[in-house]
Amino acid sequence: MKKILGLFILLLIISCSGSSVKMNDSVITKLAEGDFNIPSRHGFLDLFVSFKQKEKGATDVNSLHQVFTARYSGDYAEFKSFLSDALNQKLIFNKNDFNKKSIVVFALDDRLEKEFQSNQTEKLLIKYCNDKGNGKFSVKKEYLDRLHSLLYCFFIDNYQITADDLIGEYMVSSYKF
Repeated sequence: MKKILGLFILLLIISCSGSSVKMNDSVITKLAEGDFNIPSRHGFLDLFVSFKQKEKGATDVNSLHQVFTARYSGDYAEFKSFLSDALNQKLIFNKNDFNKKSIVVFALDDRLEKEFQSNQTEKLLIKYCNDKGNGKFSVKKEYLDRLHSLLYCFFIDNYQITADDLIGEYMVSSYKF
């Protein structure tokens, strides 16, 4: 009985230690499309990756392709596999992997992350965002001090993040390709 209990605890520890992020495979496939000789048509989407010490980074698919080509093409057979590991937070990047203009590095707000882990995303969309109609939401102005942490939390729950430069807002919506 002790052996079974010990085995159960070991399996529980192993299953809880991995990344809980699971980006939709069809989204990753769409993002990886193209030869990248010209910028991707999905380059306007904000994507998030991990750094050491719970830091995160907001970047785009074109910048990730440049990082893949410069530093990771020997480790991955194709860009799609690299992109999957990067967006599922399985890769821990070094800040010098990126051009400073192609990434915004920020410390993840622990309290916000815990709130997202214990609540339904739909409730948090209502709390932190304004409903713009047609399934689009913008982050409320009073939460701009935690903007990137909010966007990261929505992103890892498979929401599309885009910046609307015209009105100066970030939009959160379901992926539509």
